[in-house]
Amino acid sequence: MKLSKNMIMATVSIVALTGANAFAQDINIESATATHAYGNYPASNTIDGDTAWSSSWVGFANPEQLTVDLGSDQTIDDVHISWGGGSNFSYPFEIEARRGTSGSWTSIVTGIGTGDSGGYSEYDVADMTARQIRITGTDDGYTNISEVKVFGPGSSTPTPAPSSASELTISDVNGWYDDFTHPNYPDTNTVDGSSLSSSRWANNAQPYQQIVYTLPSNQNVGQIGIEWGGAAKRTYEFEVYTRTGTSGEWGIYDLRTTSVLGDTGEQFYDLDLEARQIRVKILSNSMNDPYVHIKEVRMYGAGEAATPTPTPSSDFNLDPTKSPWENFDLSHWKLDTPAGESSSSDCDAQATEPFEYTNFPSRSEPYFFTHTDGGMRFVTSIGGATTGGSCSSFTRSELREMLRGNNTSIDTTGKNGDYRNNWALEYQPASHSGNSNESWGARGGRLTATLRVNEVTTSGSNSQVGRVIIGQIHANQDEPIRLYYRHREGQDTGCIYFASEERLGDDVDFFMIGNESCTSGPSNGIALGELFSYEIENVGDEIRVVIRRGDSDGPIIETEVADLGDLNQGYDIPSDWMYFKAGAYTQNNSGDDGDGDVVTFYRLNVEH
Repeated sequence: MKLSKNMIMATVSIVALTGANAFAQDINIESATATHAYGNYPASNTIDGDTAWSSSWVGFANPEQLTVDLGSDQTIDDVHISWGGGSNFSYPFEIEARRGTSGSWTSIVTGIGTGDSGGYSEYDVADMTARQIRITGTDDGYTNISEVKVFGPGSSTPTPAPSSASELTISDVNGWYDDFTHPNYPDTNTVDGSSLSSSRWANNAQPYQQIVYTLPSNQNVGQIGIEWGGAAKRTYEFEVYTRTGTSGEWGIYDLRTTSVLGDTGEQFYDLDLEARQIRVKILSNSMNDPYVHIKEVRMYGAGEAATPTPTPSSDFNLDPTKSPWENFDLSHWKLDTPAGESSSSDCDAQATEPFEYTNFPSRSEPYFFTHTDGGMRFVTSIGGATTGGSCSSFTRSELREMLRGNNTSIDTTGKNGDYRNNWALEYQPASHSGNSNESWGARGGRLTATLRVNEVTTSGSNSQVGRVIIGQIHANQDEPIRLYYRHREGQDTGCIYFASEERLGDDVDFFMIGNESCTSGPSNGIALGELFSYEIENVGDEIRVVIRRGDSDGPIIETEVADLGDLNQGYDIPSDWMYFKAGAYTQNNSGDDGDGDVVTFYRLNVEH
């Protein structure tokens, strides 16, 4: 965390890099000392294993120096730093190293550090022997470091997913428009075997960044694997061209739009054709960054897919060739997506019409569609439209329960005393003050879902990054329950918790798996891409939440109950009304426009 001169703590951030370190030697750091330390932020905080904002070292001099001691001379290969403070702060810095504990220092890295306490910036250094690493900050303000890690020789990124397909040799690479290629990031970096961010191709020949890979001869190419660079999620639209030989006409193989999360490993695309040359042409990039970033490209021969095998769609009786409403009963749901809505100060404007199947392709894609495994996929984008006004400043791709279905004679919101489109909590009084049409559509209810959270936001404020709401009970203005999933970049698992909002008041938080900040992945947490299930049920004045690992009959991980009566939440009145919501409701509006969340549902059921 970088503190301004008046000690206002800023938390807007961009995570510079994450990478799995399981394949590198993590060298133990015995001690950390600094020239200065502000208040309760000592140097020892940088080696306590905690990247939380509150567990940082804060220096306040220029220059400011932090030194970590490995205990003995070691061969080092990488230095990772978790900077605090966010992207609105930057830290001019130099990293030096030396043998032993005395003598001259050798400069190994200089640069500008940004980020937040939750992700790491990775600095690749030539293999060298050192005992002490010194980080010097040269800013006139505060220098903030949450954590420091030092690694020995080895790969600091995961190996590709297991595959029976053999990797093919690439004999040549040729990035077009060399004048637009960053001098520090040439095309050859994509075939050097390194997945480090410092070893990538960066080209800004918009909108036609192109790179060609040549094999020694014509071969059967089953897949192309691409490791995209860039720390934030973005959407690339790109074409793949192929040809046999090294001259003649190119044949376009496919046009693709893909959501990319940089620095998370290889993404695979099927080709299944004979070719000697494969050309990747970028057509558009959703980020403001004019560069396209590719860290590594590999070709694979024909064989089984190199991607992990997902849970078969047959397990859920889902057909990947069908639309979501054909696999799921959505007759009593309304869809909200960033594509289908416009900013509005009218909260009810988002709930006036039932789901319109006929407008589905143009109105909803690419925010709501059937995934290749048959699941119902919800995608959000921070830069998309929101409900606006006082209703919400966050984007969503989400289903809203509509008990009326297509019966438009029933009011949607109950403003005119017609409550039949919605339902009441079981402890709400039965009368609506004498209105002639005073019946709710139902009383009490149970929402169950089986899903995977595939991606979460990775840029933005430390207080917002990585969190998404996956299920709700929503009232007229408030939410008796919002169920959150949160995952921090670089962690193995994510957290699940929920909040119960007092009517016209504040939240009460219930921590189930981990907690709201989720600064470390809990041992019983849910990983990104892992299948799990939830149940949200109202009985009397209670809302019960159950989390299961796997399918809806899987083992229970955690159960929690919010007693609205004991909490005096204020919903025991006759004039409020409820509805379920399910999908991806991004709780981050401080990140990059192209950043967002991806959630896939395999079961979704409601009972009243």
